[in-house]
Amino acid sequence: MTAELPNSPLIKEADWNYALWWKRISKDNIQARYVSPFAVILHQEGTYPKIGKGTWIGHFCLIDGSQGLEIGENCSISSGVQIYTHSTHKKAAYDMPKMVAPTKIGNNVFIGPNSVVSLGCTIGDRVIIAPVSFIAPFSDIQPQMKVEGHVHVTRWSKTRDE
Repeated sequence: MTAELPNSPLIKEADWNYALWWKRISKDNIQARYVSPFAVILHQEGTYPKIGKGTWIGHFCLIDGSQGLEIGENCSISSGVQIYTHSTHKKAAYDMPKMVAPTKIGNNVFIGPNSVVSLGCTIGDRVIIAPVSFIAPFSDIQPQMKVEGHVHVTRWSKTRDE
């Protein structure tokens, strides 16, 4: 696979090669502009999260793509962000099944440092999530919103078991 290294003093050749490696093994599902070599992207055998072109994933991020994750184009995932598609808290505390749900993040989304996006969330286009925010499970954030702190915006569904 050949590609030109972007003309930027901030991107080192090793980092660029790491992003190309992710693109190759994910069969082009991961189109990110930059994936930190210190970020962790979880996936199940043969399935990968979909990460759009121009997206930047910073150092020490945990991206859980094991249950269906889509991240749009031109997103900025700051350092220390955690994005989940599953939760085992009910399994550990109550011996109930592990909770799983896909998470979708739109285009041009900024997620501030050390924020957490829980399973089943839908985040619209052009959303800004302030640093150290917690987006609760199954939240639905409409396009062009700025959110901070503990956010729980619920979509109503009679089929969801709580």
